[in-house]
Amino acid sequence: MKRRHLLSAVSLMSVLAVLIVVHLSEAAEATKEKPLVLRFNTVVKSEGAPGSAGQQTFKKELENLTNGRVKVEYYYGWTLANNTEAVVGGLQTNVFQVSDWGLGTFAEYSKAFLPLDVPYLITTKEAAYDVIRGEPGKIMKDRFLKDTGIKVLKISHLGFRHITNSKRPITTPADLKGLKIRTQPNPLHLQGFKAFGASPTPISFAELFTALQQGVVDGQENPIYNIVAMRIYEVQKYMTLSNHLWNAGGFIMSDKYYNSLPEDTRAAIDKAAVAAREAVIEEVTKSEGGWLAEIRKKTEVTELSAEQVMAFQKIAKEEWPKMASTIGKEYFNFVRESIEKAGSKAK
Repeated sequence: MKRRHLLSAVSLMSVLAVLIVVHLSEAAEATKEKPLVLRFNTVVKSEGAPGSAGQQTFKKELENLTNGRVKVEYYYGWTLANNTEAVVGGLQTNVFQVSDWGLGTFAEYSKAFLPLDVPYLITTKEAAYDVIRGEPGKIMKDRFLKDTGIKVLKISHLGFRHITNSKRPITTPADLKGLKIRTQPNPLHLQGFKAFGASPTPISFAELFTALQQGVVDGQENPIYNIVAMRIYEVQKYMTLSNHLWNAGGFIMSDKYYNSLPEDTRAAIDKAAVAAREAVIEEVTKSEGGWLAEIRKKTEVTELSAEQVMAFQKIAKEEWPKMASTIGKEYFNFVRESIEKAGSKAK
């Protein structure tokens, strides 16, 4: 009898133990936080596509730094927003939380990054790196934040911009006369190409390939990075390595949303953005030669001599005083001096 009661007691205790374990397991599951998902609107066509090192690194680093508490979900090919107004609106309304975008397209919203759009102001990679890693970059990001409420998580080095077209090789400014060249909707880009003799035509980057294919414009200008990513070389016969502008892209986020996040999450986002910035520098440095070789298969590529480059630079520098007035002379001079210092260090 005692043995029967003992067995019953043991059985009851076993059942209770199982129930306790199940309850604790369910409680743990119930209290487990769902990961925060950052929707990222990106130009990249697909995972692992050319020019995607920054995006891949940002996702990997952020998810690792937060132990999976934050996930990055990419929307490829700018499917959530494909023009500047839509990007700004999407960030402000929290349709997505992060986007990559060309900083030169924000001229209508802020003059913060306009110094980077002065042709031939930045002529070396070293000067560009100094801008994005150093005090000039911080000053520009802070000013942009004040003007727009948008936080630039990183400034990207996308390389120097070059001219492509479907009509003829470009070796002198005179060769641009009469050509419709797509530019960003940026006053300094428009001014520069007018000075070169072209007919600059602002068109959204998302619509560029179709515009070239249909002959709406004769040509365009972009870094090798973008020319390959968007396969622009498939609809252009000629390319000139003009190096007329250094191209700055960025990862951007609503500052209001950023500041709503826990401090440790913000710190992780900042670290992941720095890692992404360096990954882009590495990718562009290592891959540009291969990308250019891919372009050469379908496009006639012209490399300018030092004398030919000087002809473009002479015209561009004659426009600098007007451009400085558009930017603000004091601000322009500050950025220009910092770039010149970087150039002297590199020598």
